[in-house]
Amino acid sequence: MKLDQLLTTIPQYAELVSNLKPSTRQLVTGIGGSARTLLIDNLIHSTDRPTVVVVDSLFHADQLVNDLANLLDDDQLFEFPVEEMGAAELATSSPEYKAQRVLALNKLASGEPAVIVTSVSGIRRLVPDKQQFQEAKLTLKMDGTYDLEKLKLQLHQMGYVFQKNGCSPRRFFNPGIYFGHFSAEPPRSGSNRLFFDTDVDSMRTFDVSNQRSIKNIKDITVLPATDLLMNDEQRQTVAKQLSKRLIAEQSKLDGKAAKKNFREILNRKLWICKTV
Repeated sequence: MKLDQLLTTIPQYAELVSNLKPSTRQLVTGIGGSARTLLIDNLIHSTDRPTVVVVDSLFHADQLVNDLANLLDDDQLFEFPVEEMGAAELATSSPEYKAQRVLALNKLASGEPAVIVTSVSGIRRLVPDKQQFQEAKLTLKMDGTYDLEKLKLQLHQMGYVFQKNGCSPRRFFNPGIYFGHFSAEPPRSGSNRLFFDTDVDSMRTFDVSNQRSIKNIKDITVLPATDLLMNDEQRQTVAKQLSKRLIAEQSKLDGKAAKKNFREILNRKLWICKTV
């Protein structure tokens, strides 16, 4: 037996593994440092499903991921980073954090053995259910025929933003040319797609940093550009809730001018919510 497998010989380890069932939570205390890292490494080899490890803060989540990176492969280790303060999350909206969350959700939805590390703020974040996330993915195949207008709309609903030139994740060009995206394999790569009319004429991965082609491919699965997904029904529900809240808050204001300005501002927000 190897030294890093000694933890598997103690009775508490067997009890922990038996309690790690789907839709359950398991509190582990009294272990830290390298022992905690080895415990998690052993757990992923003792289970056949993804395991979410929750620590107290984003700082400690980063530390744990760095420690586990020495033991686990890239396709076995993911982080779901969320700022501890909601205001900071809205103000900064880190593109890197967003990419990490999408990749973590994709691995979690796959059901394959992996470790997803997050903090308390991470488990409090609203995320789409498994079915909605799976339906938000897009698969394109070589020689496939696609309606370009519908493709643009689908990419927009997946969280991508249209731009005329340049290339970066979460941006897409006219689908008749090419776009950058989040790819499940390999992670954080881009893909050039050249359409001839409505048919995919060429498909190849490329290095996002210098846009040089890497290799030709036959198909690709494009992940959503954000972990916050909303369908039309959900948008309409949110718009109705905001309208009710608007009426309630407006009644508390003093003065016609204040009420008028308040309504004009929020009406613009509601219009965006309904039409995005």
